[in-house]
Amino acid sequence: MNDYYNNYNNQYNNPSPQAPSQPPQPPMAPQINSYPNPPQAPQQPQQYYRPAQPQPPQNYYNQQYQPPAEKQKGSGAGLKVLLAIVITLLVASIAGFTVFVANFSGRDDGFKPIETQQQTEPATSPFAYNPTEPATTANSYKESDASNKTQPDYKGLKLKKKPKKIKKNKYGSSYAFKNVEKSTVGVICYTSGQQGNEKSYSTMGSGVVLTADGYIVTNSHIVNDSRTDYLIKIVTADKKEYKAGVVGFDSRYDLAVLKVDAKNLTPATFGDSDQIEVTEDVIVVGNPRSMNYQNSVTKGIVSAVNRRASMSNNARFIQTDAAINPGNSGGGLCNMYGQVIGISTMKIALETYEGMCFAIPSKTVKQITDEIIRNSYVSGRVKIGITGNVVYYGENNDTGIQIEDITSGGPMAGTDAESGDIITKVDGVKIANFADVYDILEKHKAGDEIEIEIIRPDNEKTFTVKVKLAEDKP
Repeated sequence: MNDYYNNYNNQYNNPSPQAPSQPPQPPMAPQINSYPNPPQAPQQPQQYYRPAQPQPPQNYYNQQYQPPAEKQKGSGAGLKVLLAIVITLLVASIAGFTVFVANFSGRDDGFKPIETQQQTEPATSPFAYNPTEPATTANSYKESDASNKTQPDYKGLKLKKKPKKIKKNKYGSSYAFKNVEKSTVGVICYTSGQQGNEKSYSTMGSGVVLTADGYIVTNSHIVNDSRTDYLIKIVTADKKEYKAGVVGFDSRYDLAVLKVDAKNLTPATFGDSDQIEVTEDVIVVGNPRSMNYQNSVTKGIVSAVNRRASMSNNARFIQTDAAINPGNSGGGLCNMYGQVIGISTMKIALETYEGMCFAIPSKTVKQITDEIIRNSYVSGRVKIGITGNVVYYGENNDTGIQIEDITSGGPMAGTDAESGDIITKVDGVKIANFADVYDILEKHKAGDEIEIEIIRPDNEKTFTVKVKLAEDKP
């Protein structure tokens, strides 16, 4: 995660020095990870399909104040003074509430609504990168590829239950932090010529130690969903530094496993996320902004469990109001017993939203990291081999996936499908986004044959193609 905040959003952060002519109206809630209400059918013919783009939230800070057209009868000097005071206070309040608008996710690279972001099926990151600042690198660092550092006989991450006997005054924030502090690390990623310069890294975030011999879990987006894009350094709580490599990553669930050459790291204790209770206290530990704020702690509660926060995959998250700031990504969400119950991954930080942060449940972390440590990737998944975008189509403004590209040599290559076609059904089930596709693909294995229904926008022709699913292996 980069060590800088996004620029101020002028739409929200340039308030007029004058008060509005009418009382401010509450802003329309932005459509986060959901589709806006389809527009009414126009009177004039329009193109057959269009990108499914949510409308931006209304901005009521930038309305210009206009004096009343006529002086109201009966208004005296006292009313004028009162009105002046109210206007002054309103302007001051508006200025005071002009805030930095961080984009969706705990990273610094921004947010673009997933429904209009190009998707790679089926192993796409659930979080979009800012198209104006793409997280790409010019070089490839083969020395960062640690895919050969696997342990096929790895027994798997242990998830512990909550203590049966709760000792009074033993557990709490202080106890939890002491138990996870030494297991929290900084993950710093460099490009050529930058390694070692603490002020010139490309991205940074947090990580949690899985094993004493150097396996570490973090977010996939921190390493740019790649094994070779960065040179990576790990900084432990006691300031020791290690070169790290990427064993594997899973962009679908935003998890990656790193490996360092060490023997005496302190593994975290992982709890069972199935035991999480809504409203229970939690803390977030990580490195917000930079390593200057190493092992910072924020506290909150579990706001909800089993939350779907993206339409590009079928992942479920823990929702919390404990602050997850840029740099916290990849760090631990911990209960009061010192158990890591989730890995921090993102937040909603828009003008009208507060305290909506998300973590990957420890049960999911176990499933993904066990696979990566054993195989360097998540085995058993299947793919149809496309990239695409969610669009509206037809007179009823249905949503489907418009094919952007068909992977050469992939399952859909050689079929009648073409770039520009819109997928409407998979395996006989109507789909509206990539999350729907993943739900269907999880029921299949490599070699299974499925039917995909397609509409061609040029002539509105509907047809089906048969596809033999292939294993999704990097």
